[in-house]
Parts: sequence; structure tokens; C-alpha cells
Amino acid sequence: MLKRILTKGLLASGIQVLFYFIALYILWYSTVGFFRPVNREISELAVDISIPLFAIMVTVQNLATSIVNRKWLTVTLFVFTMTIYLIGWGEDINSFPFSATIFIITGILSLSLKFYIDKKIDSYTDRKHTA
Repeated sequence: MLKRILTKGLLASGIQVLFYFIALYILWYSTVGFFRPVNREISELAVDISIPLFAIMVTVQNLATSIVNRKWLTVTLFVFTMTIYLIGWGEDINSFPFSATIFIITGILSLSLKFYIDKKIDSYTDRKHTA
């Protein structure tokens, strides 16, 4: 159980947050050249607020699912976390449409990465036990 909490809870959360941070900047700077928005710089305040909040949401979600270890809870918390995230950034879509869209796309990708990470962790631990 401790191994599952460390790998699927904390390691997966760290990977998701790192992916979120990297993907945010890659997506931002790759789209600025194409769309040429009025504000070409990503708001440091938005990043400074979004990354810790995303990290808290993902860590709580991953720790809860790794402790309980039930598929229905994993899906339920994924939908709940996705809803909270989309409501949080969706309310800014009228005020800051370009940056809110970038944050929404990055968040959806990062949250969905959970299932891929879990599958890779499971296949790695299964290989390790059979070897």
C-alpha cells in the first residue's frame, strides 16, 4: 500500500504538475506566433496561482485514489477535479479568452495524463514482480 501511495499518489502528481508547467509554456509560446494576441506575455500572476492550485487538486485526487484503490473513485475524482478546474478557468474565458483557453487545454491534458501514468506504473511494477 505504501508503494502504491508513493508511486500512484505522489510520483504521478509530481509528473502531472511538471507536465502542466512545461506544457503551459510550450503551448503559450507556440501559439503566440500564430494568433498574435493583444497580450503576448503570459501573466506571471496567473501562473503563480494556477500551478500551486493545480498541484493541490492533483495531489489530493491522486492520494485519495491510491489509498482507496477503486476504479469508480478514480473516475469520480477525475470528473470532479476536471469540473472544478474547468469552472475555475471557464469563468475567465470572457475576460481573458486567449490565456484562459491555453490554461484550459493544458489542464485537460495534464489531468488526463493520470490514466496513462497509472497504466505505465502498473506495467512497470508487474514486470518487476515477474522478473
